[in-house]
Amino acid sequence: MRRPLLLVLVTVRQRSGLSVKLTDATAAALFGGLVTCVREVDFVGWYREGHVAAAVLAQGNKASGDARQLIAERIQQALRERLLPDDAGNLRVRVVRLDGSVRKRSSNGV
Repeated sequence: MRRPLLLVLVTVRQRSGLSVKLTDATAAALFGGLVTCVREVDFVGWYREGHVAAAVLAQGNKASGDARQLIAERIQQALRERLLPDDAGNLRVRVVRLDGSVRKRSSNGV
């Protein structure tokens, strides 16, 4: 039986909304914060190196529908405590549910 996974994506955006390349200090703060929010069965790493930090969280079969929002809030709070004020204000955390199903794409990419 496949268990659902949650993919946490963390970026720091410019005021224009574009993702910025993270400094070493900002990346260290993000990963340091993410590590405090995950369990032994979860893992963290780059989703897009230098730009998007990520965590993959294993979920039980009866995960609450509110789990994504609660997880996002907990991670945002932990990260904002570690980031410089400008970075904390431009922090974006998304939590996406991965259910293990595969979507087929047509040859034209749709």
